[in-house]
Amino acid sequence: MSITGSNSVPKDDQIISIPRNLLSGVFNQVSYRKDGQEVEVFFQFLIPPADDWNTVVAIDSSESMRPLFGKSLIGDIPLSVQERYHRQNLVIEETRDGCSLLLYKPEAYEDAVANGFLKWTDNEIEPKAREIIDFLGTHIDARKSCNLMYWGCEKKPGWVDTGEIKIEDCNRVTISGPDTFGTDSRLLPILKYLVGRLSVVKRSMVVILTDGLFSDAEDVKTYCSNLAILIKAKERNFMKLVLIGIGKNIDKKAMASFNDMKIGPTTELWDCRMAEDISEMSEIFVGDISDEKILAPRAVVFDSKGNVVKEFPDGLPAKGSFRMPIEETSFTFQIFPSNKKIQQSLLMSFRKSLI
Repeated sequence: MSITGSNSVPKDDQIISIPRNLLSGVFNQVSYRKDGQEVEVFFQFLIPPADDWNTVVAIDSSESMRPLFGKSLIGDIPLSVQERYHRQNLVIEETRDGCSLLLYKPEAYEDAVANGFLKWTDNEIEPKAREIIDFLGTHIDARKSCNLMYWGCEKKPGWVDTGEIKIEDCNRVTISGPDTFGTDSRLLPILKYLVGRLSVVKRSMVVILTDGLFSDAEDVKTYCSNLAILIKAKERNFMKLVLIGIGKNIDKKAMASFNDMKIGPTTELWDCRMAEDISEMSEIFVGDISDEKILAPRAVVFDSKGNVVKEFPDGLPAKGSFRMPIEETSFTFQIFPSNKKIQQSLLMSFRKSLI
């Protein structure tokens, strides 16, 4: 049994979970329960507690993604209105790929939108991308920021780097895609570029938003199979790729084919998820952490007075527990050999009710 927030006094058999917004960035879960004159604390890390992560969000900007950026018009123009546009010379004829097409001039589209015949699609990308950037910048990236890129664009080199986005700017940044969308959704060029660019970074994570309609999936899999071998052999720095499918026309089969490229005993190079299935961003990353995984060579846990309450001389596990005197209100992990310190407070109102 567990509780996350209440004014009631918890019972001895209840496990109290700290709300996610009160957790230190590296933790996925922290909870505790009363055990006599001690409190038993349970922890689970979200990511390895390191100071050297660098993150990138790369968004598919091929033509099939245009509606998801809010840049497509939907609806029907009545026949009588179409005839009026013809009379007003608001229709032009173009030939594309040997076919004759009738296209409306911008004035016609503006009129159709103003009269409610057409409307712009919703920008589904922006809120999801903001959520991801905020999570990466807050919990993972050492710079407290994240780089945003568009790929699959029309103009060479095929991608646009919009730069580094600070977490304090995340909710204000406009994410509406590039000026021109590409006709060919090729993932390999941007992937090769990022692998080279991030090769000097000790730990990197690239989150890719896409509808999965790749034209070079087989080439990507071949390239990534070799990349996974290099990472596993520690011949290149650690890199994690996360593929998030978004929209109603996701090619789930193509996305699933990127699985099964291991870079460690329990870690895959790729993690593929559907945006609609993600209730919390941490779900994307916690799957790589198992009970047996060792995150650091050694760690020590201190109570709020600086007393040692637990040592992990043989390695810091991804999940574990320790005990402290019941009056303690916080604890600190010290990670070796980096000497990084991670402090976590416990809920004061509940702590007082336990004593």
